[in-house]
Amino acid sequence: MDLSKKKAQKKIMAGERPILNATIANSTDKATQTLIKAMNKCWIHNPEKRASARSIEEYLDKALIQLGVYSKPAE
Repeated sequence: MDLSKKKAQKKIMAGERPILNATIANSTDKATQTLIKAMNKCWIHNPEKRASARSIEEYLDKALIQLGVYSKPAE
């Protein structure tokens, strides 16, 4: 479905979000589910409850380490 920018903005302002493809949404892959969870944190309509960019970064860092994708370099 193609939406004009204005229509898309109205839908977002009304709290609507795109529907995730069922194959992706129902994936049992841990990395995919981690990304879906991060995406859903960003889609919370109330800005006071919505995750900050920093909290998403921290969540993904932790998740990538737990998944064995990488180890965080020493600071």
